[in-house]
Amino acid sequence: RQIHEARQGFNKAADGLDTVKLLTFYSVKTHQPIAYAKQPGNLPDVTSISSALKQLDFLELKHPLVVTDNGYYSQSNITEFTRNHTQFLTQGDMDVTWIQEQFLAHREQLSSVRTICPWDHTIHGLTVPVKHDISWQRQRSRGGIKAGETVQEQHRYYLHFFLNRNNAAKDETRFVDKLLELKDQVESNQTLTERAQKQVDKYLIVKRRGQTVTVDFNDQAIKEAGQKYGYFVLVTNKAMDCFEALR
Repeated sequence: RQIHEARQGFNKAADGLDTVKLLTFYSVKTHQPIAYAKQPGNLPDVTSISSALKQLDFLELKHPLVVTDNGYYSQSNITEFTRNHTQFLTQGDMDVTWIQEQFLAHREQLSSVRTICPWDHTIHGLTVPVKHDISWQRQRSRGGIKAGETVQEQHRYYLHFFLNRNNAAKDETRFVDKLLELKDQVESNQTLTERAQKQVDKYLIVKRRGQTVTVDFNDQAIKEAGQKYGYFVLVTNKAMDCFEALR
């Protein structure tokens, strides 16, 4: 109760206690911590980062780059980073439509010798600049747009596609293991998460007759998924070389 930032927010323990977000900032060059900041526990992630960066103005970071893992990627986070003029670099989702379209259009180029990483010859990389629309609801009336109306803007982003040949076999093994796990969960009538259910709908064929459940595999969908083994993408709004982004 004595911590100013304590708020009722998202709490993984689900114990109803007030929470505080502790953000630790690391240098991308040394990988060492350089500062930390406390934020109210009820703030969205992007807002927490933006507020913390303002608190750290004394570090004189003119254009800080926020690097996040794939668990942070979402269209809403990208939108908020863009609106806050924050530079970000995050691992994207290859199944998102606007990313998948660019991947399919440039996949063959990734197998070229010209795209090999200079410091790891098992990795290929390619940068694709794209223009992508973001949208949000106006909170206040301004500039002829009323509160509640949807605002849409187009911004430039950079998709860094990579092929890691060493990871292709590992990706296939993980994918097959997951399919077998899902098949077992469906056959034993276990409760599925929303994400798991989407995977079942896409990759499995489930037939129910009374109490009997039969599960088969959707070979076409599985084959299409196999075309992405070893591939991944980094998304950023900062112009940079793909291998600089990877490093």
